[in-house]
Amino acid sequence: MSLFIAIIPKSPLPHKGRMGKIESQDWYKTCLAAANISKRGGNLPIFISSAFQSEGVYEADYYKKVLRSLGVTAKIIVQYQGLETVGHLYFIFAFAKENNLEPIIVSTFLHSPRVKFIARRHNYSHEHWSVLGIPRPKEAITDIILTFLFPIISWLGLEKKFIKKNTGRRKEGKI
Repeated sequence: MSLFIAIIPKSPLPHKGRMGKIESQDWYKTCLAAANISKRGGNLPIFISSAFQSEGVYEADYYKKVLRSLGVTAKIIVQYQGLETVGHLYFIFAFAKENNLEPIIVSTFLHSPRVKFIARRHNYSHEHWSVLGIPRPKEAITDIILTFLFPIISWLGLEKKFIKKNTGRRKEGKI
């Protein structure tokens, strides 16, 4: 089965509370890892699924621009779907199934436990790269809390309510 790289986005837009040099930030490190994996794998395509936008800028387009600036010449597939982690993974696995491909997932270190938890539903057993960089402070706290809380939300059958609330905020351009 052929491979592709799937980035789990983490709101890279600089005007929304990001700190430190861009090159040190967690989302940028996912781009760097994806670029390196793509090149080592013989120009593996990179997939980004996100409908999130803030102030008229889609985060998926921002990622694509940065990947190109890192020298990625591989195909970059952008789908403007998914506003939160569950949705991003749903569209990654739908794309994989539709195209008979296997994803290599790249996520941030603090996001990876939740990504792995959700990916297990899809019988995901391939590579998952977790990168370390400076997170947005508010997202770092959220990711740490959701590492423990999201499985409980899921087991209690409250996941759809949680996603609906999150999706509503994201549609408004809020992180």
